[in-house]
Amino acid sequence: MTSLTIVASDLQAKYGDIKNESNESKFFIKIANYGKCIHDNTQLKPISRQLRKEFKADLKPFVDSWEKFIKEWEPLAIDLISTAKKAGIKDVGPLQNELAELKQKIKKPSFSYELDEIYGYIRPYNEVILKFKNAGKIALISKKHLVKDNNQLTKLDLLYRNASAEWDRFKTLREVSDWRSLDQIMRLYYGMYGGKGKEHYFNSNDAIDSIYEYYMSQISRGERPVDSFLKRHVYEEYLDKLHKYLLPRIEELAQNSTNNKITIDRKKSSTEFHLSINDREIRVNDYLIAKPHAVGSNHDFLEEITKRTPGSQIKRDNLPPDLQKEIGTKSFIKILNALGFTGEITKAFFYKVDANSLYFSGNTVKREQLIKSGINVRLFIKQLEAADAKYHPD
Repeated sequence: MTSLTIVASDLQAKYGDIKNESNESKFFIKIANYGKCIHDNTQLKPISRQLRKEFKADLKPFVDSWEKFIKEWEPLAIDLISTAKKAGIKDVGPLQNELAELKQKIKKPSFSYELDEIYGYIRPYNEVILKFKNAGKIALISKKHLVKDNNQLTKLDLLYRNASAEWDRFKTLREVSDWRSLDQIMRLYYGMYGGKGKEHYFNSNDAIDSIYEYYMSQISRGERPVDSFLKRHVYEEYLDKLHKYLLPRIEELAQNSTNNKITIDRKKSSTEFHLSINDREIRVNDYLIAKPHAVGSNHDFLEEITKRTPGSQIKRDNLPPDLQKEIGTKSFIKILNALGFTGEITKAFFYKVDANSLYFSGNTVKREQLIKSGINVRLFIKQLEAADAKYHPD
């Protein structure tokens, strides 16, 4: 038996045990242990990654509409605050503090990619619009903020409606997807046992997430019975769907273990390394090194740099004026560090980097080129693996 065959046999045994378990608490603990088996077996990573790719593909239209909304929202929110100040429009108390909410969102934006999150941006914005209407000063903002042929609608309302439609589409896909089953079983595992990677399944700033996490951990310790928070029939459906998905794919991996090993090791034997920026992901070959906000100044900086001719020097005063304004006084090296370029990774694609200038080696660098430049290729690959591991907890 190959090790993958043993994994499949183990999962089959756990599945049968779960289906026959009548005790509610033990039922959920055993499902969490099924998730632990997936988590602990690195040979199953190709399957997990395929499911993550499917998740990203399903979510992408909503993410695109989210980011389009935010890109339009920020300058409009800044203008609205400025105009309100000039017009003498203010918050009137702790329960009507929409201007303060807008300022806080600009100062500290959050990007959780939920429709509720967008609502947290558009609600205070629309409430401030209403303040202008109630004060009889709507003419001050109508041209910039309202739809030309319908003064009851703001320009952001149209973008919000589009995002809402994409969110509804995503929720429909989510209910029939295989990745949803893996996501929920791994969430149960991390809720009961914690550990590195938990932050991918629980938002520490979300009250509901905190309640679920606390509740799951209590069940794992036998400190409370199962009640309405967790529904057996729902998790049984997740388990059935995931198990049905996993077994034939594990069998396929086992049958093609040699080819699979070549696939898994392809990055280590690469003769060249390609830098790419796509869908908020910065990658070197298949290694994910950073996921910056797509509307942030760091992301814009890197996109501009990677358009330049390989070997060219790039100085701060050579950058487009808008980008210079965006990045302010941030040093080039700190921007690169924030984007995942540290150690040998930085040296591979950039050299002579200081606060205000750098040389760009190009989007593709060859192994021989790295060796000639004095870069430790083995260390370079290890640093890529370490960066990638941060985004793949399971």
